[in-house]
Amino acid sequence: MGRRAQNKRGMGGVIFIDLRDREGMLQVVFDAQNLSREDFAAAEGLRVESVVAVRGELRPRSEETRNPRLATGAFELCARGMEVLSEARPLPCSRRSSAPCSAEWQKNGARSTSGTGPADILLRGFQTPFRSPCRGAP
Repeated sequence: MGRRAQNKRGMGGVIFIDLRDREGMLQVVFDAQNLSREDFAAAEGLRVESVVAVRGELRPRSEETRNPRLATGAFELCARGMEVLSEARPLPCSRRSSAPCSAEWQKNGARSTSGTGPADILLRGFQTPFRSPCRGAP
């Protein structure tokens, strides 16, 4: 199965990675006892938004770990192997942190106040129709 890494949590010898695609999300369990050292190290170093292919066994979750908010919340994939298909670059901002974006991201104009940053340029096409004068205006 190949999907994009949404979230990653580690608990001493076990790593949980939530993988998502257009169909939804699935939790994958990477247990150091069930994987080669290389695959476990790859899971440890995996960045959010990377695309991976995971081989493993689908199993039901225990009653206390089920997640009723997810369609797949009653199951998890116990990984037996992993291949990184596309490694994501480090994200400039953390989705969980309230800290500002990295200095380099800010330097490159993402938070530009001059009207020439990437977001400003992207939005110009959307602003054009709203800037046209109204009919009948003096």
